[in-house]
Amino acid sequence: MIDLIRARICCALSSDPRALWNYNRIMAFNSKKTLLIFLLPVVFYALVQTQSITFDVKNQAKIIIDDERLSATGSYNLPIKYVELAKQTGIHEEDIEHAILLPISPPPTSNWTDSCTLLPEEKAPTPIILMALGRSGSSVTWDTMSALTGERNVAHEVTGGNLNSSLAFFEHELQDNPLAYGNWTLQRLCHVQQHRPDISNKAGIAGFQWKPYMTTFHHAYAISGLKAITEHNRSGKKPLVKVVYLHRNALDRQISNIRHRNSKMHESVRHDNNTVGSRTITKLSAHCAVGDDECVRKHSKIDPNIILPTGEELLKKLRNEQRHEYAVLSQLKNYDVPFHAAAYKGLYNTDISDDASAEEWMRIFRFIGKGPTDLLKMKHIRDTFSMASTHSKSRNETISNFDDVRDTLVGTEFEHLLSN
Repeated sequence: MIDLIRARICCALSSDPRALWNYNRIMAFNSKKTLLIFLLPVVFYALVQTQSITFDVKNQAKIIIDDERLSATGSYNLPIKYVELAKQTGIHEEDIEHAILLPISPPPTSNWTDSCTLLPEEKAPTPIILMALGRSGSSVTWDTMSALTGERNVAHEVTGGNLNSSLAFFEHELQDNPLAYGNWTLQRLCHVQQHRPDISNKAGIAGFQWKPYMTTFHHAYAISGLKAITEHNRSGKKPLVKVVYLHRNALDRQISNIRHRNSKMHESVRHDNNTVGSRTITKLSAHCAVGDDECVRKHSKIDPNIILPTGEELLKKLRNEQRHEYAVLSQLKNYDVPFHAAAYKGLYNTDISDDASAEEWMRIFRFIGKGPTDLLKMKHIRDTFSMASTHSKSRNETISNFDDVRDTLVGTEFEHLLSN
């Protein structure tokens, strides 16, 4: 219960770094009595600052909040609450779906703040930032990009894999870190390029993933990181730093998010006498390796009964996503950051011609200046994939209320999302 209170208060305080700093000091105390005594003024401060906190419980979401917390309760059939924070908390409406109650992670310990200078492309991998929201295919895209440009490697989500860890990165690892610099993007890229033991000079590209949550993408350090890229590129220094922005059909991203959440849902263990025994968590990996048929089989058994909102609720979600994407692209343009926008559909959709998909990949390689830029075939690209597709059904097979969704979108600016 203490952990649940902590997570809720932490989300509420995330918009005010001073309150969050005081809260984290309190959390350093091990005594629960001490915690409760000192927590009261912090809660009062948060309520005064935010005026109100609105909790909108959506029981049907059934999101596993935190496996550790649930296992500590000894029960997996508790109602899972999906908490929407009021606008006064500083959480942008676009990020509400990501505001799952996860405790803020401590800043990772590393020496990335040590002074570092990027090496030119002829001496080291080309620095690239892959920007995408969750369930947009960023992992498989980077994996394929790295394999086709040189030695395969991984781009980690250094700015945070969820909203809370993103807030922690910008508010703590950067803002509260006296050793951090405004040019953190260059410093991070440099340390990935030169000091990651798993990345050698045989790699064609090296970099990190940046999830551009609206709440943090307008943070002062996010802006200074973008400005640092522009200043570096304008200075004539080599190599140029570039961004690949990956986006996906908003309906498909919602489906993938729900499937990903459902992959963590509990299942009953039935005995021979048809009684329900202990409950176990079916926690599947987010991706399956090529050839791992068992992993693909487990993913295929995930409940296909996906219900999307309809009517004005769905239209509001899609408009928010549209504004979100526009804001991200506008910010990249405003700060003159070189970027290439790639669509998931163009890279992976089997309903378009192989030549068209191959061309989409080659556009990425032409932009970054590495990899095959001519005569590339989709067969070669697919042979490079190390992650298998875990979902091949069409939208009308996946979405239980597809007819209602279709009726909502036909005749609107989002009708094109229904087409393959």
